[in-house]
Amino acid sequence: MDCKDCPRMDHSLQTCKDGKLNPQDFETARELAQYFGARALCVLNDFREQLLDINAGKPAPYAVPRPVKAKRGNMLERP
Repeated sequence: MDCKDCPRMDHSLQTCKDGKLNPQDFETARELAQYFGARALCVLNDFREQLLDINAGKPAPYAVPRPVKAKRGNMLERP
């Protein structure tokens, strides 16, 4: 959500009435959440729920599991 459309925006001061942060991309939101905590992000921020899910132990949306490589040769054979 854009801050200009938010009812919590103080348009005369150009700041949030609650003092919340509203970063525009996921990487910035992640860095701010690591530094200030997830409560510092606006409740209407697009990335807040994803970051709270990551903190709860769910896998990150950008983490892709790596494929397991098959070992060559027969494991039953002895050298």
